[in-house]
Amino acid sequence: MFYILIQAGILYWFSGKDKKLLHWHFDWTGVGFSLTRPIPLKFYRVSLLLPGILLGVMPAIHGFCTGEANIFFLGLFGILGGTGDFLFWYSLRAFDDEDLLLAGKKAFQATIIKRNYGKND
Repeated sequence: MFYILIQAGILYWFSGKDKKLLHWHFDWTGVGFSLTRPIPLKFYRVSLLLPGILLGVMPAIHGFCTGEANIFFLGLFGILGGTGDFLFWYSLRAFDDEDLLLAGKKAFQATIIKRNYGKND
């Protein structure tokens, strides 16, 4: 639940603080919020990785370093919850930061709008 709330807050912030652009989706592949207009990939990548880092990696490291098994396993659970978002982030790494992402109707489905056709690599 916190994972979805953090991700929704990040998407809300990057959408220009417009609640009308957030769309709730719920199906067998995932639950969460998406935007109804395109967002630059550099912002969408942050919204994919930040909840997994805050609720997974950081508590796991803290629990491991302090010897708190409960916090460590809570962090591992957060990492497991963020695996789908990490894999989606990994599949988007081939695109430029300035390209736009338009979320699809289902979770982990999107359309990439290229903005850098004149850019030489």
